[in-house]
Parts: sequence; C-alpha cells; structure tokens
Amino acid sequence: MTNQEAIEMPWNNEQTIENLKMIKASLQRTVRRTNLDGKGEDDVKEVAFDFDRAIAALEKQIPQKPVYESNGGVRYTSFYKCPSCGGIFTGIGIIANYCYHCGQALKWEVDVIEKR
Repeated sequence: MTNQEAIEMPWNNEQTIENLKMIKASLQRTVRRTNLDGKGEDDVKEVAFDFDRAIAALEKQIPQKPVYESNGGVRYTSFYKCPSCGGIFTGIGIIANYCYHCGQALKWEVDVIEKR
C-alpha cells in the first residue's frame, strides 16, 4: 500500500467538515455538562477554537472560483481576487492552484479564461 492509498478516505472534505461540526457540538455539550474543574465554559470555548481552526483549514482545501476583476487597462493581463481573502492575482490563463496570500485552493474555469 502506498502513502497515497493509505490516506484516501471514502468521504470528501465537505462531509468531513460536517462531521467535525457534529463532533464539536457533542464534545461541547459533554464538556459543559461535566464541568469537572469549574471552568466548563472556558473549556467549551477552547474546544470551539480548536475545531474551528481545523474546519477553516479544511475549507481552504475546497477549491473556490477566483473572482474576475478588470484588466485595469493592461493588455494581455487579467486581474482576479481570491474569494476568501480578496488577495489580487494578475496574469493570463491559470495563474495558481492556491492563493499566494491565504492558501485557499482555487478552481479556474478554462472556458471563461480563454474568453478574456
């Protein structure tokens, strides 16, 4: 078995995100109910923070379509914005698979790029 085969899962990132949200809610209820050290609400916030970070990282792996801006009067160049952070990309064709600014996976539509 190769490393790639070992990490392939029968579910996608969207399903994993939904699972993490359900686990987060269940764990928060348990922590709140247990409240062993009298800091239940603080512990609930820590659980939320950790799960939210994991969910945000997974959401960045789901490719999003860059937002076309204008070419700003520059010939043979197009301007695009990252849908997550608003970072600007310039160039022609498929510029990058990930946002240089925040790491968001990008999904380019080739037919739209060719028309510009």
